Amino acid sequence: MVLNDIREKVPDRVEKLVHVSWEWVVVAVLARFMFVTRMKTFDEFNTDAGVWFFGTDAYYHTRHVVYTVANFPKTLDYDALTQYPLGTTAGQFGTLFDQIAAAMAWLLGLVVDGGAPTRDTILDVMTAYPAILGAVAIVPIYLVVRDMFGRAPALFAAVATALIPGSFLIRTIAGFSDHHGLEIVLSTTAVWASYRAFTAWEARELTLEGVADDPASLYHDHRGALGVSLLAALAFWAYLAAWPPGVLFVGIVGLWFVLQTMVETARGQDPIDPIVTGATVFGFLSLMMIPYALGSPRGGFSALDFTWMQPSAPLLAGLGLVGLGALTWVWRDRELPDPAYPFAAIGAGLAGLAVLWVLLPDLVGETLSGTSWVTGIGVDPTRRTIREAQPAEFGRLGSQFGWLYISAGVAFVLALVGVFAKPERRTNTLVVVWATLMTMGTFTQSRFLYYLAVAVIVLNGYLASRLFDAADVFARESRELDEDAELGWTGSHTAVVVVLALILLPTNVTGFWAPCDGSTNAWSAAGCFGGPGESRLWSEELGWMEDNTADPQLGLRDTFEQPDAERYAYPQDMYGVLSWWDYGHQILYDGERAPVANPFQQQAPLASQIFTAPNESRALDHLDEYLGDDNHARYLMIDDAMAATKLGAITVWAGERDTYEEGQLRTYDAEQQQRPLELRSPSDEVRSWFLQDVYHNDGDGMHHFRLVKEHPQFTLIGSSAQVTDQGSRVSGYNTFLARGSWDDLSDIQRDQAYPGRGDTVIYDAQPESRLKTYERVPGAHLVGEAAPGTTVNASLDLEAKTSGRPFTYEVSQEVGEDGRFNLTVAYSTDDTVGPAEGGTDQAVEAVGSYTVEIGSQTTQVDVPEPAVLDGQPVPVGS
Repeated sequence: MVLNDIREKVPDRVEKLVHVSWEWVVVAVLARFMFVTRMKTFDEFNTDAGVWFFGTDAYYHTRHVVYTVANFPKTLDYDALTQYPLGTTAGQFGTLFDQIAAAMAWLLGLVVDGGAPTRDTILDVMTAYPAILGAVAIVPIYLVVRDMFGRAPALFAAVATALIPGSFLIRTIAGFSDHHGLEIVLSTTAVWASYRAFTAWEARELTLEGVADDPASLYHDHRGALGVSLLAALAFWAYLAAWPPGVLFVGIVGLWFVLQTMVETARGQDPIDPIVTGATVFGFLSLMMIPYALGSPRGGFSALDFTWMQPSAPLLAGLGLVGLGALTWVWRDRELPDPAYPFAAIGAGLAGLAVLWVLLPDLVGETLSGTSWVTGIGVDPTRRTIREAQPAEFGRLGSQFGWLYISAGVAFVLALVGVFAKPERRTNTLVVVWATLMTMGTFTQSRFLYYLAVAVIVLNGYLASRLFDAADVFARESRELDEDAELGWTGSHTAVVVVLALILLPTNVTGFWAPCDGSTNAWSAAGCFGGPGESRLWSEELGWMEDNTADPQLGLRDTFEQPDAERYAYPQDMYGVLSWWDYGHQILYDGERAPVANPFQQQAPLASQIFTAPNESRALDHLDEYLGDDNHARYLMIDDAMAATKLGAITVWAGERDTYEEGQLRTYDAEQQQRPLELRSPSDEVRSWFLQDVYHNDGDGMHHFRLVKEHPQFTLIGSSAQVTDQGSRVSGYNTFLARGSWDDLSDIQRDQAYPGRGDTVIYDAQPESRLKTYERVPGAHLVGEAAPGTTVNASLDLEAKTSGRPFTYEVSQEVGEDGRFNLTVAYSTDDTVGPAEGGTDQAVEAVGSYTVEIGSQTTQVDVPEPAVLDGQPVPVGS
């Protein structure tokens, strides 16, 4: 008898196993396709000449992975090597994202290196890491669509995931080594796990009255559902442990539970399932996040770091749901009208928010501030200077999602209607909330495009399920079959597959869009979205800095204790590097030097004030006021982007945006035009800014900054205008016009008489090196005597060894009433102090001696390097 039962059950189990296995084979094949597609860019970023990354944050993640590998599994909580001389907490770095990468590096190191991973192994892992995450992302997306809508829609969603272009693809290509890929994987997993917890409690058929009478029964009688809630909390924990601002998704799932509770109560249904699910999942999650808050060096409430925000947000969400359940129980007990319930719930929520405002104003303030990520209300203008924090444009959606966003719009409308018309479809509320908040977030910050991509795919899975449902109904009605009859595959199902194929094929496969190099689909586009760009430029120059400047005494593997005082106690020879905040992380990792400003936007206001200062003296005042007497920002790095395309952002931070944009009209003669042209140019005030002076004028006339290295390629920066019979229109203002080798730059171009091409007039064109590195020095003092009022002028011919470009440095001073002069010069005529002695191995050398003119007298003077470094006097004349 038992044997017969086994014989009957075995075929069913085998059939079920085979049925499930082939679906996962399809998912695995698609995942491999996604990985291979995303690895197309590996060799662009990971080369024999060096390893570069796409974006700035990837360098800081790599910095933390290098540290974590050396101190595994410990991460760096406080970093003294950035925001010099204050240091900073790790924030969104040194998280689970970096620990996973370090673990992979260790495992690969055991195989490849026979022990601890080498730097090359770490860099190989970091380059491939996002491609791995992009491929893994298909699994939670498939699971969430399968469990919510069925296997067939899930397979369609899996195919859509593999083919979708746009930000989802770009941010998971090899070399884009940021936490975005892990965000996609873990946020989707958290939503899926929360839904599984919801269905687990739904299967228990609880009642609000029963739980209110015996809340202990949730533990005694429903441990299985509690276990699923615990797993959901673990999924959320992993997400927050990888990206602390992920509390946003606590809000998304929490809002689903709240709205589902309100909708079901208004319908007269029992809302116990969303209440108990949210209370248990968020309760467990809050406990899991408490150790992070206790170990945080920051404290307080902030979503940008591990603080008390991470345990508080889920705790308040869980308590809010319990309070909502209590309100519902009272409402039902007193037989109050159900349609009025949502208004009472909203009022109770506002009252609770008011109480919290009194008790925990910082928490409420930070929470309301965080809503600006989604609503765009109260966004600081400086945030818009961050590319990924700029709003997405509606016109970009086609290139982001193909036709999937159109079908997703149809699905959204159906789901929204279903919230009220289809009470049995409890997933509708989740789909609507998820898609709505991600859409709002995307049109506030374009970084959420990759989150929206998942919502678009899920919506398409929902649409596929509705199409299959409609096909089933049509087939049954046409065959006059009841609901229990076996249906099989029909022509209606084939029609659905054709419709779904038409959604994908036109733009995601065959392609009507060409994102780059004429590519027309995701797998060909992946290979041309990469390229290190300016990262390679900076890496080359920072490699020079690492090898040719003095050792700052602190390294990437050192551990730092956060000081009680404001500033870290650095070694005596420590120094910082000043540049725009975009480059801070790369300065730290590639140059192993401490940046003053960094991509946390720390000291961006300071840097902007320095760069827009009207002269060298005012720039130094800003810098010294910040640094104090014990710290020194020794090097200054400026690239062509800072002098052109990034200058607008710098002016926003400095409060000089109007001055920059307004410019002034200048008259130009164009050979191919019959009349002079009045065209907009930077104003004289903008041209005199410290940044413009050091970039375009080589710091000529300055006393404490000297050029020590420039990139061998040039950039032609200027403006262009479209000229017609009706007039002229400026089409490019202070932007890039050309790049290349100095050997390709003609004498005409050097003289700034750059000709127009056809109807385009190019003006204000000036070629400069792509990146210049300056050293701040005390300067040598040329001292002597002359008649009061006499002008003393010192000039020195120099040559940049990397480019072969000659230039002249010149400073002057008027002799005072005492008949003495003290003229500070920044360059020496020799290079005798190397990095081992605390100097710089300069790539700019003097051609001869200083020519010092005192009135009508001329003399030649040599200035030794120690005099420049120590501020020593150099006598002029007898």
